[in-house]
Formats: sequence, C-alpha cells, structure tokens
Amino acid sequence: MKYTRVQEIKQLLLHEGRVNTADLSRRFAVSIETIRRDLDILEQEGFIRKVYGGAELNQIRDPADVMELWSTRSVVSDAEKRRIAARTLDFIPDGSTIVLDSGTTTYRLAGLLHRKKDLTVLTNSVYCAMAVSRNTNHTIYLMGGMLKKDELITTGFLASDFLNSFNKIDLAIIGVDGFSAEEGVSDYSFEMCMIKQRFLKKSEKVIAICDHTKFHSRSSYCSCPIEDIDYLITDAGSDPEILDKVARRGVHVVIAE
Repeated sequence: MKYTRVQEIKQLLLHEGRVNTADLSRRFAVSIETIRRDLDILEQEGFIRKVYGGAELNQIRDPADVMELWSTRSVVSDAEKRRIAARTLDFIPDGSTIVLDSGTTTYRLAGLLHRKKDLTVLTNSVYCAMAVSRNTNHTIYLMGGMLKKDELITTGFLASDFLNSFNKIDLAIIGVDGFSAEEGVSDYSFEMCMIKQRFLKKSEKVIAICDHTKFHSRSSYCSCPIEDIDYLITDAGSDPEILDKVARRGVHVVIAE
C-alpha cells in the first residue's frame, strides 16, 4: 500500500507540480506524519523539494541527468547494439516468458525475436511491442500505465501492478542507462527505475545488455544492483578492466564479437 501511495503522489507531482500535505492526508486517509514520511522518500530521490505545507517537483537537474532523445540514442553504437542483440538470442529459451525492458538495444533484440519460438513477451515499451508484433506470433503483453510520450514507454503504479498477474518470469532482459562494476545498472528515470525493480523481483534470471559507452554514463537511480545480474552482454569495445571487476562480482560477462 505504501509503495502504491508513493507512486500516486509522484503522479500527482508530475501532473500538477506541487502537492499539499493536508490534501494528501485526506486523499489517502492517512496521517499527516505518514505523508511527510512519503515525501521524505521522494526528497531523498531528488524529485521534490519540501516547501511550507507540502512539496513541489524539483525542476533543477544536473545536465548529466537528462536523457537524450530516442532518435539520438538509437543511432549511437548501432552496429555494436545489433551484435549484442544477436548474441542475446542464444540465452533466450524457446517457450519462455520474458520481460523486455525499454531501450534502444532491447529494441534491436525485439526485431530478432522471430528467430525464437512460442515466447510470451512482457514489455512497457511501445517500440519493442511493435517490433515483436510485426513479424512474430509470440504472445505480447504491453504493460498499462501512464505513457511517456517522448520515450513511448508506460510507467507508474498501473504498469507496476500489471506484473502482479504473473507468478513467474523466466528471464528479464534489461537495458542500461549507466553501468558501474560496483553498483550495477542505473537509470535516468525514477519511474523506469521503480517498474524495473518490480519485474526484476519476479524474474528467475537477469540479463543486462549494453554497449561500451554505457560504462562511462552517469545516471541517478540504481535499478538493479550488481549482485542481481546473472549475465552482462556487451561489445568488444568495453574496458577489459571494468569487465574483469564485473566478473569478479559473480556476473557472467559475454562479449558479442
């Protein structure tokens, strides 16, 4: 219930820019102290700043925390992304249920899934859902929720709650905004971070796929700790020292030649 309430408060902030503590207390039928603790969580995430009687959306962001447009990202390291996507196919069993994360590398993978049989694919990416539906007979579920128009992904508590319908997910294939050998996968988007954490908890195995540029990117929110990753699939341009550190943390590192 707390998770759902915090997510709803976030949605209100994103739509209205400001919330009032007393109004939230009445809306959710909880004490003002409970609401203040919820706002503490959001403040720690850097999405709000507290003001008298409530909180407002934090509009001040580090330029490094701003994600580039999809059209820009989709052409960066495209050859490497295609090789990574092709290598990832080897780790997807026929007949499995998979979550396909949003991202430009997962989008390349989505376009190759016609080579597999009888998959059930869950995704919050409209791009990925369209790529899978164009040339396969796989069962596809697009998670409901608020649509982020710039990325064509669904986020929020409705998208997260959709996952409650599934008892088990065989494999989660996650994209990466930033990758650290110490911390794991990070995201620019708090909303994407939260939904990713939800489907990772239900997944038997986790594969992170990223090109070499992601090891030098900085993102704000840790969505998948290094210890929760089973495989990292990347390209030959990745720093061997970083990959060695990742492998020593127990992650199987695969180079897509």
